[in-house]
Amino acid sequence: MAFSQYVQAIIALGTLSRLAYSVLTARQLQQYKRHLDAERSDSDEYSFQWMIWVVVITASFNVIDLVRLNLQPFISADLNVFGQSVNNTLWLVMVMFITYKLNSQQSAPAIENRSNDKAQARSSDSHSTGDEGLSCDRAQSAEKEDAAQFLVIFSALEEQIKEEQWFLIERLTLAQLSEFSGFQQRDISRAINLNANKSFNEYINTLRVDYVCQAMRNHSHKSITELTFDAGFSSKAAFNRAFKQVTKMTPTQFKNMQAA
Repeated sequence: MAFSQYVQAIIALGTLSRLAYSVLTARQLQQYKRHLDAERSDSDEYSFQWMIWVVVITASFNVIDLVRLNLQPFISADLNVFGQSVNNTLWLVMVMFITYKLNSQQSAPAIENRSNDKAQARSSDSHSTGDEGLSCDRAQSAEKEDAAQFLVIFSALEEQIKEEQWFLIERLTLAQLSEFSGFQQRDISRAINLNANKSFNEYINTLRVDYVCQAMRNHSHKSITELTFDAGFSSKAAFNRAFKQVTKMTPTQFKNMQAA
C-alpha cells in the first residue's frame, strides 16, 4: 500500500485532527452559550457545559491513546490490547452518557440572527474612523461617547423594567423586552453590556436576585422555593447559581442572616 511505511505518522495525524476538532467543538459550544446569555434569561437551562467536559475528557484520552499507538513497536501485545480495550470502553460510556443527557435536556432554542445589525455597526464604525482607523486616544474617546449615548437608553430601559417588573416574567427574552420597551434589541443588548457590564442573562437574573433578597429582608412568609418562582426563575438550580454569583452566599445563608 502507498502509505504502509507511514503508519505511525498517519496515526499521529489522525489523532491531531481529532484534537483540533475537539477544540473547535468546545469553542462553538462556548460561543453558543454566550449567544444564549445575550438573548435569554433562562440560558442556564440550556447550558452545554457538561458537553464541553465530555470533549475535554475524550480529547485527553485521545492524547493518551496516541502515545499507546505510537509505542506499539515497543510494548507487549497484551498491554496494547488492554489500552485499546480501555479506550473503547471509555467511548462506549461517553456515548451512553451523551445519549442520556441529550434525552433529558430541553431542546435548545434557536439563536436569532442579528448579523446584519453587527455588519451595519461595523460599517458605521469604519466610516466614522476613516481609512486609517482611530488612534488609541481617539478610540477610547469614541468608546466613552458610545457609553454615554447608551446610558440614556439604559436609564430609561431600567426604569421601565423595574416599574413594570418585567424581570419577573419567566423565560424573558431579549425579543420580548424589545417588544415591551420599544427599544431595538441591539440597543438593549449594547446598553446593558456597556452600563451594567453584564450580559442580558446576568442583568435580568441580578434583578431577580435583588427581588428575592428584598423579600427576605422584609421577612416574607414565603419559602425560598416560592420566592424562586415568584422572581421569574424557571428552576431552583438556576436560582441557586445566580443567587450565589450575586451575593456570594447561598439563599439559606442569606435568609438566616436576615433572621439573626
